[in-house]
Parts: sequence; C-alpha cells; structure tokens
Amino acid sequence: MPHVGGPRSKRGRDLRHRLKVAERYEAAYAAARDASGIGEAIEAAYFAAVDVTAAASAVYQIEAQSIVGLAIKARAFSAVERLDKRDCVMHAGTCFGPDLAANVARVLG
Repeated sequence: MPHVGGPRSKRGRDLRHRLKVAERYEAAYAAARDASGIGEAIEAAYFAAVDVTAAASAVYQIEAQSIVGLAIKARAFSAVERLDKRDCVMHAGTCFGPDLAANVARVLG
C-alpha cells in the first residue's frame, strides 16, 4: 500500500496547508467572538431567563383570589412563554398552564 500524505508528497503538503488555514480560521473566529462579546451576552440572557422563571415560580406559589390575581399569573405565564420561544429555560404550558387553568376555574367558577 502506498504511503498517502507523506511529508514530501503533494497530498502531504496540501494537507499541511489546509491544516494551517483551518488553524488561522479558528483563531480568527475565536478572536472575533471574544471581541464581539457574544459569549457574555448569551450567558447574561440565560441567567436573566432563569431569574424570570424563578419570579414566575414565586407568583405561581400563591393562589389567585381575584381577577387581578389571575391577570398577574397570566402575565407571569406570558413572560415565561416568551422565553420558551427562544428555547431558554422551560416550557410555560407544562409548568404553569395547569395551575393557571385551575385558578381561572376557581376564581370564575
């Protein structure tokens, strides 16, 4: 079997060249990503989503006693649902939907 990609072969030189180009690309990509601050922005958005979810969970620990209470729960549900659309933290319908429906039925029932 012939030696493919040896140090002196054309294929070997081509592969080394491609590797250098790839390494330069990766370095430039990492530098651009660091300079843009996108990593920190993504992290900040995630932690903000966690905070919104924690606040909504606190709202859902209290039973609504009036239409105003239902409106507060609905707004919390809506805030978490908007996070769902960005696939951040959780699924509002699964976590808060049944409680909201039960509260609506109890207050309006």
